[in-house]
Amino acid sequence: MAGGTTSRDVIDSKATRMEKGTLFSLFALIVTRLATVVNSIIMVRTLGPNDFGIYSIVLLTLSVVAIFATFGVPQAIVKFLSALSLEETQRASRLFGAGLALTVSATALTVSAAILLAPFLGVSLYGSPSVSQLLIVALLGLVINSVISPAASLFQAFERIREMSIRNVGTAILSISVTLPLVVLYGLSGAVWATVINSGLAVFVNLSLLRGLWRHKRLELVIPRSPSEYREILNYALPAFAGGLLVTPALWFGSTLLISAGTFVDLGQYSAAFGLSSYLLFIPSAIGIPLVPILSRLDRLEPGDFSTFLTKTFRVSTFLLLPPGLILLAFPDVFLGFLYGSEFVDAAPLVRLMVPAVFLAGVTSIFGYGIAGTGRMWHGLLLNVTWGIALIMLSILLVPASLARGLATSYLVAYGLLFVEAFLYARRTWFLNPRDLTPPMLLASLSLFGVEGVASLLFDPWRVPATITMIAAAVLAEFALMSRREAQVLSEPIRRLVVWINPPY
Repeated sequence: MAGGTTSRDVIDSKATRMEKGTLFSLFALIVTRLATVVNSIIMVRTLGPNDFGIYSIVLLTLSVVAIFATFGVPQAIVKFLSALSLEETQRASRLFGAGLALTVSATALTVSAAILLAPFLGVSLYGSPSVSQLLIVALLGLVINSVISPAASLFQAFERIREMSIRNVGTAILSISVTLPLVVLYGLSGAVWATVINSGLAVFVNLSLLRGLWRHKRLELVIPRSPSEYREILNYALPAFAGGLLVTPALWFGSTLLISAGTFVDLGQYSAAFGLSSYLLFIPSAIGIPLVPILSRLDRLEPGDFSTFLTKTFRVSTFLLLPPGLILLAFPDVFLGFLYGSEFVDAAPLVRLMVPAVFLAGVTSIFGYGIAGTGRMWHGLLLNVTWGIALIMLSILLVPASLARGLATSYLVAYGLLFVEAFLYARRTWFLNPRDLTPPMLLASLSLFGVEGVASLLFDPWRVPATITMIAAAVLAEFALMSRREAQVLSEPIRRLVVWINPPY
């Protein structure tokens, strides 16, 4: 390489940027997740299982509608703008303008169709007219989120992770002050209105931070008349849209099937277990924010280093996910009782099924970020097809007989199949070395299986000390498997915290 820069230097510089970006993202996501936990505690304790089940199906239906409204455009903006040089401001403006025009058009058509379908969903499908009314209210927040999504994606595209973190932290803190009085005073309708108002607050925070980035990058709002930019955006967005169209509707289908075979109470229990387990995903989410634009540039400029960098990211993600996953797997009843109340402690067996599934989802997402960074979205779509079909077929088979446990089992098996498929794809496409990936995954499999077995089969007073011993042994084994660089990356947040608390003089 020119100027004496080695491949190792490139990887280290990318790792340093990943480290800094992940630290900012992790801090923001921790605050955001804490706010989400507080908001969910408020909602679950105030609404109870039945109303929380209704609220969950409204949000899940809204998630399906959001896929059509955004149409995969924000992901396309991140991909293309992150790969542009500093001098290509006019092209960046045209691509952004094309993405904004596509999003506004898709949102208008989607929301119109959703309003027409709302009475059918509420009365005919769920047997609850309140679902129709709440869904129409929630669509207001969807419009706000969808229209602002192309602008919000600029932060990630240009790796402005600090600004993203400030935005997320500010929005999260403000959301608590909105959610608490509305849910306590107005119950279920207040919870839905809180999502709408919080969407408006997010727009305010986004726009206040976006102005500086817009001026710095010398962007202009240009709506192109030629079809070339639209075709380029759609070529990436369409498979992203289709992939989302498989994932979220499959989750929606499983939840709808659960309501048909059971009640909204069953869905409320499942949603509480799903929400608690999904808190683990803040780790791969924090990694993914800086990872996609970095991989986009790495694939374009240094493709030979792509495999090594993705492998290291996968290993670090696995090491980070395992300890909190084991703790949650060992003591789900404690977390459910403390956070949501005694009404939801019965969901502990569901958490023990969901935690391994969410762990697999988290590590598999690293391969997904690799697919997004290299623009292989049609390949990602094919992977999602397998997952979606598996979840739907398993749900049809298991939910009528086992209700929430059947849905949680379906989720676990589907993600197990997706991980195997994504692992084989990554090995074949990027020539990843299985000897680098297998040890952390083998440790994770043995640890998750062992802790779940001990926590489920042993009784007090032996259960707690035995479980804690297994978790400690797993953490020690992780350190034994880490390279020096991996240990340095993982210890950096602790080092920075110590320096912040006790700065050197």
